[in-house]
Amino acid sequence: SSEVGGTPGSDLGLKVSLDGPGTMIVLGLQYYDSSGSSQNSNHGKVLACTVITGAPSCSEVAVGNSPGDRVGSSIMISSGISSSSCILVGAPGVGSSGSASLYCGENWPLIFSVTGEASGDEFGSSVAIDSNSNFFAVGARYNDPSADKKDAGHTRVYKIDLSSKSFTQIGDDIDGERGEANDGE
Repeated sequence: SSEVGGTPGSDLGLKVSLDGPGTMIVLGLQYYDSSGSSQNSNHGKVLACTVITGAPSCSEVAVGNSPGDRVGSSIMISSGISSSSCILVGAPGVGSSGSASLYCGENWPLIFSVTGEASGDEFGSSVAIDSNSNFFAVGARYNDPSADKKDAGHTRVYKIDLSSKSFTQIGDDIDGERGEANDGE
């Protein structure tokens, strides 16, 4: 058994993602307290751990800056250990609307972040990335697609351009049909 960096109440193991070859696991600690105490500040933290043999070797990918950020509430890794491997991290508490951030390559530098549409959306509640790091999707569980669809949620799909470190939304939002449906989760 090996221990990795969490604080009491971090909920290590609640969010995990394994790469295709099975050599790296990403851990989302959405309730991590960056102050080191257990005051439930919910900054959040994401670790990438190689699991080839023996004890895992983990590196920090992202840590929340503010209480309530909940970085790592949703996570997904694309391909294996290579320069094209990417980790998509959801943080539904960042700012007022939430965010999703893409980290790729050696030492996991931040490539870009995308933020939600409106206050309270919890954009980043769920995330997905394809195995080749060409496309990603982000859910916003409390988005209001229209006045009569409060908290119906939505999902957006994006195309990734790693060479320019940019993204483009593909198609329209996929909106929930009824209020309180939470289709972005």
